Amino acid sequence: MLPYKKYRWMYTSGKKLVFGGKNAEQNEEVASWLIREAKKGKDYIVMHTAMPGSPFAVLFSDKHDEKDIMECAVFCASYSRAWRSGKKNTSVDIFHSSQIFKDSGMKEGTLGVFKKVRGVKAELKLCLEVQEGKLRGVPYQKEKKSFLICLKPGSISKEKTAEEIARIVGFKKQEVLEALPTGGFAIDNI
Repeated sequence: MLPYKKYRWMYTSGKKLVFGGKNAEQNEEVASWLIREAKKGKDYIVMHTAMPGSPFAVLFSDKHDEKDIMECAVFCASYSRAWRSGKKNTSVDIFHSSQIFKDSGMKEGTLGVFKKVRGVKAELKLCLEVQEGKLRGVPYQKEKKSFLICLKPGSISKEKTAEEIARIVGFKKQEVLEALPTGGFAIDNI
């Protein structure tokens, strides 16, 4: 198992681990690990936004449902360039790790996918929640009441947002910054 806590990570509402790279170097590590795992016969659901600039988000489970898949898609979309661009939603490609390949001429943090991929639209909206003692950005679920605050792309800087959230929820600013995507924010009143 990859040491997932060095990457972006969260658990779905169905208690399935999702993790993905924070940058091109980490995406390269995740892609290499996925390719090695596929050679051993282990096949995971992997996601990436249709446009460049997102984590390779891995749903680390062989037993998952459509809700887990959609929560992974929201995670992937929210930590992509789409958030920084202020989009409300973006397209996410869903494929299996057995479909990926890496050629020597490919840039760091990229991979190829053969066979057809499934696409979904994912809303960019994260709620902060404590998981394993860490502040995590997770997709909104209306039945859940444990969210500290919910956010969507907006015009308030990441620094100001982190300062305000730290003041409200009692976490250090650095911990909040680590849980947030890159870009601007608006508090989402749910």
